[in-house]
Amino acid sequence: MNHTTNPLFVGLSYSYIHYIHHYLALLNNSLYTSVSYLDEETSSILDELKAVFLSLPEILSADSKTKENHVLQIISFRTILEKKYRVLTAYQRELHHLTTSYNVAHSLSDETTPIDEDSSFSIDSDSLASDCVNFVFTAKDMRTRQQNAALLLPYIPIKLTKENYLHYVKKSLGQIEWAPATDDGILLVSVLKQLFDGHSCPEYGKHFKDLSVTLTELALETSEDAFYDNTQLTEETIETLLKMLHTLYKMTGCLNNLLVFDQLDFTAVTALHISFYDLYYSLKNIMTSDEDKELFLSSLPDRVKEIKISLQSAYEKACHAQSEPLFSLMQTYLSMDIGNAFGFTIKKSSSPSDEISSLFTPFIDTLREVLSQLPSAERKLRMQYFISAIPFMMSDKTFYTYTKQAFSSLSPSNTNFVYALYISNILEENSATETGVDE
Repeated sequence: MNHTTNPLFVGLSYSYIHYIHHYLALLNNSLYTSVSYLDEETSSILDELKAVFLSLPEILSADSKTKENHVLQIISFRTILEKKYRVLTAYQRELHHLTTSYNVAHSLSDETTPIDEDSSFSIDSDSLASDCVNFVFTAKDMRTRQQNAALLLPYIPIKLTKENYLHYVKKSLGQIEWAPATDDGILLVSVLKQLFDGHSCPEYGKHFKDLSVTLTELALETSEDAFYDNTQLTEETIETLLKMLHTLYKMTGCLNNLLVFDQLDFTAVTALHISFYDLYYSLKNIMTSDEDKELFLSSLPDRVKEIKISLQSAYEKACHAQSEPLFSLMQTYLSMDIGNAFGFTIKKSSSPSDEISSLFTPFIDTLREVLSQLPSAERKLRMQYFISAIPFMMSDKTFYTYTKQAFSSLSPSNTNFVYALYISNILEENSATETGVDE
């Protein structure tokens, strides 16, 4: 059968070009050559995957046992990458908390640029609440609506009582899809704890240790310039590392697809497209020689993108057609995303099951105790962030009332005014309607 119509060959071609695409992204990652200073285990995975790539012709031509051993090795990388990704998201969570806390406190105490009664900013809470509602509810799909709400909720002051807040949280968590017969519930609760407080991540401080030390030092920093310089650098480092782990995870899926066939060697794989052979050796040259390295790293991604686009149509057709189990496995590998391990799937049913209630009741009870013990300012910040990270459950009318009440008391000397400026900036940056803020 023609390799342009056979779903397995189509999936193989698409996997190959994605593998090359992700490897180029990895090589272009600004921390690729220096990650060993941040985490030796991640650096070791990079070395192992480099060795696999450089030996790909031999590996693809090897016997099935050799291929299977490589597949098992690659699968083992995923567990490690997931742990490190989760720790980085915990660091990112705490950096957000530190930055927001500092910004609010600094905005209220900054004597050089005070926000006073004569400020050029005037805020209409009715208009601000309406714009927030429009920003969230003009989205047609639930995913975008959830994302838009998540941008705003960390900066909408909590005016709910503790019990009303916990009631909302329990109702929201009841919308999360999970499999009661598996260990998914244990992981889910653990992730929820981490979303409230990054320190709750079981391996906090065990991976990329310098970042956890930096966060501890930032909490004690008294110099404004040093705080902002270090938070910006830390944020950029975390984001760059998250991109690296995301890329590595994607590569493992693509690579497993290349190794899934026993009787398909390197010559057969590179014959699937006129450019596949040259792309492999161009990338190999980048990895083993400094000659024209920067030129190739800057120009090859565009070429690979063009090939991806040309192959995409055939792949989409194959996905919609009836396919055999092996192609479905290839689809799964191609769609793998490290972020999905810590995300939520919202179910259509609005009635939480008994299993859901039993899973989250202990978590809610623990959260109640934590809220009672935290200092007021930290408690409110963490409540605001957490409500943004769980399924959004408010109607447009409820969200309007929630936002309106949050900003019902606005004076330039209180935190609500600072939060209103945060919200206004978010709306403006995301091309919202009139924000209710006049200059």
